[in-house]
Amino acid sequence: MKKIYLAATIVAIIAGFATYFFAMQIKENSSIKDVQKANVVIASKDIPANTILTADMLMVAKLPVTSVTGGTVTNIDDVIGYMTRQSIAYGEQLLLSRVAMVGKESSDQSNRLSYNLEKGRFAYCISVDNLQGMCGFLKEGDYIDIYEINAETENKTTLLLQNVKIFRVSNYMANLAQQGGAEITNYSELVLDLNREEIVKLSDAQRSSALRFALVPYAVGAGIADDVVEDLSEKEISTNAPGITVNIPGVSESAAAE
Repeated sequence: MKKIYLAATIVAIIAGFATYFFAMQIKENSSIKDVQKANVVIASKDIPANTILTADMLMVAKLPVTSVTGGTVTNIDDVIGYMTRQSIAYGEQLLLSRVAMVGKESSDQSNRLSYNLEKGRFAYCISVDNLQGMCGFLKEGDYIDIYEINAETENKTTLLLQNVKIFRVSNYMANLAQQGGAEITNYSELVLDLNREEIVKLSDAQRSSALRFALVPYAVGAGIADDVVEDLSEKEISTNAPGITVNIPGVSESAAAE
């Protein structure tokens, strides 16, 4: 009789454990099913640094929202052709901060400057004095004409290069600090956007001539169409519609008209 009770007890215990684990499994499955998920782009293979991203390197995965890192890319097409700034491991979420556009300007000064260069273009650094630097008025993205004053030709001034784009003013650390809001107004270096032929001409002129720079109208340097850029010197802008009287409390009509 005791053996029967013992066997029944063991069966009851086993049944209890089975029921408990079954209930936990149902709860777990229910919880996983109810978790909110989001689409994120992850690496489908190990991707080295300085690699141009292609579609076969990436895939979209559904992950719980709580495990998605802020700034994660959600669409593969958005980053095709971008360059990886650091290596990305298989299965790792792709953060926008870890890739950079190629051949396009970026406001992120921590990016490699070489990422910003278009094909056939090169960054060339020159030292400038206060006069050459236009007394601090030159800004990143401006265009300049470069003039050569050659002592061997009785200091004759000739136009050396036109519409040269300024990639950066000052050095790397100054540009990095600029992201904090400090504007660069004092500098002794310019980084220019040139092709190979322009680099040779400028380099030769630096050895034998004095150089002077002239700031070019931005619309001219950037190649904006003339018909888009209007001469606003004689254009009047009306701020009040005709026939409408504006009544401002405490201000007379004559004062308001003035």
